[in-house]
Amino acid sequence: MFNLLPKTEKEAIRREYRFRLAIVILGLSFGSLIIASVLLLPSFLLSSEKEEAAGQRYETLSASVKHNSSDNLDAVLRDAKQHLALLGHESPKILLHTLILRIASLKSDRVSLSNFSFVGMDDGKKTVTVSGVARDRASLLAFVRAIERAGLFEKVDVPISNFAKDTDINFSITAMGAF
Repeated sequence: MFNLLPKTEKEAIRREYRFRLAIVILGLSFGSLIIASVLLLPSFLLSSEKEEAAGQRYETLSASVKHNSSDNLDAVLRDAKQHLALLGHESPKILLHTLILRIASLKSDRVSLSNFSFVGMDDGKKTVTVSGVARDRASLLAFVRAIERAGLFEKVDVPISNFAKDTDINFSITAMGAF
């Protein structure tokens, strides 16, 4: 093939070709960029709205937590104080199971015990109610006297109604003390 164009014109045509090719490539890149921007715009708007909503929810929740935490903190501290008061008391002078065993050791064969009930008072004293059945008045009276002499309680109350029957007496003795 014959090359009839001079070398300078060949160079000018090549430069013009490269210039046109660069313009086409830049135009296609710019067009792709614009199309991509248009297609990504809804996603950008949606995510910015979600970010704003999440920020508002965070502010609302943090304000709610701050408000509720002060109220709840007082309640939690009161509960903790009550629990610590239960755990921080003095050790008892006599344990309850030891007290039950000592009372049971004071009874005779003619007295049977059926129920023990313990109630704590505000002043630190406790009340014990002992229930059971005695065969006769003498055995019940002997049991009451034995409890009084044992020195376990400050005060021992026996209702008069316990002595109403002669035999098979259902009794209830209330004793108070600091144990």
